[in-house]
Amino acid sequence: MLTGGQFYDLLCAVVPLYIALFLGYASLKWWSVLTPEQSAGIGRLNSLVAMPALIFQIIAFNNPYTMNNGLIYAYCLSNIIILGAVLAWAWFAKSGGLDWAITLFQLAALSNTIIVGIPVLTPLYSITTQGIPAIFIGQVLWLFVILFLYEVWGAMSERAAVTPVMTEVLGTGLENISEHASSVPKSLNHDLPALVTDMEHDECRINMNGLSMKSVVKSECADGLQGVEEKCGDMQQQESNGRDKKDENVNETVPVQMNIKKLAVKVVKKMVKLPLTYSTLLGIIYSLIASRFSFQPPIVLKNSLDIIARMSLGLTMYTIGLFMAGEKKLIASWWIFWYGAFFRFIVGPASMALASYVLGIRGDTLRFCVLQAALPQAVASFVFAKEKNCHTNVFSTAVSIQTLCFVPIVLGYYTLFNL
Repeated sequence: MLTGGQFYDLLCAVVPLYIALFLGYASLKWWSVLTPEQSAGIGRLNSLVAMPALIFQIIAFNNPYTMNNGLIYAYCLSNIIILGAVLAWAWFAKSGGLDWAITLFQLAALSNTIIVGIPVLTPLYSITTQGIPAIFIGQVLWLFVILFLYEVWGAMSERAAVTPVMTEVLGTGLENISEHASSVPKSLNHDLPALVTDMEHDECRINMNGLSMKSVVKSECADGLQGVEEKCGDMQQQESNGRDKKDENVNETVPVQMNIKKLAVKVVKKMVKLPLTYSTLLGIIYSLIASRFSFQPPIVLKNSLDIIARMSLGLTMYTIGLFMAGEKKLIASWWIFWYGAFFRFIVGPASMALASYVLGIRGDTLRFCVLQAALPQAVASFVFAKEKNCHTNVFSTAVSIQTLCFVPIVLGYYTLFNL
């Protein structure tokens, strides 16, 4: 059961976070202390300066040689279970789609581990100090997967957008061919299918060499249709020229398809630019060296990072408050709220419990794994969704409301585990 001392420590850790959130909300919503532009500047300061320092401090000052790697394995296995389930749903369900698969996966897999995980879970479990860095490293690794899925979805959307354009252009061309067909001698009517084939595959091809696809298709089809009578008069020569042209331009015609290698390179470039990537990497390198040679960090460095890290906790919650104040509605719709809550507080912890149990994790470590999976939605998920314009209302609702109501849910899980 939750002791009085644990509950007091929990309040001492959580209440300051909510005060910072309230001040951020009131500063923009009621007091007009900040403008939206200034609010964006505060968020940028936090993401580029304060948050990387906090991440570096958490990872660098822990011993990686004594870290429980089973937590990383459990987190990865849990995500594999969730991702496999949502991708299967997206493949077989009529209402499914890759965009919703990515959204549901993030709702279940990405929790706000750093900002609220440390103050909330530290009074409850002693393993929190070593457990949070392990889980966060796993999250950083899975961000590559999430960004890659977003790039695949974007490439699929671009490819799907080509089809209506081609249908419209080729449909207009075929109608014009039908109009000209009445003026063609009957002896040549049997050659019209061959003409249409040439028009579709030789004249109306998509040239991707820096030109506008739609304008090129329309231009080439118009030129071909304008001379339909002349082409019918010399079909054999046209077919020969078409084959020659096809051979010459085979390297110039680029199919609209996904290039996995290019998508992967694009994802890596994006991840390298993220502050959390290099702060995590630098933290791992420092911890490996420091733990290997058993030296303590300079007091000046430690105190500097401590000040900036504390600032990051307050700034992050303050920024969430600003974000909530800038929204027209905190809850986009009730079904979005319940879907987000179900995947965050039910699916995520259940999958983590299953993965941890399969890997042989027991006791307080198992309980810690489940509770960290029941933390509110990570702010990074909203940032990625906004960048890709993919169901941002889902994540705005999840980040806002779950941050407000997660404490009773976490305490409920903790009480249930200790019955």
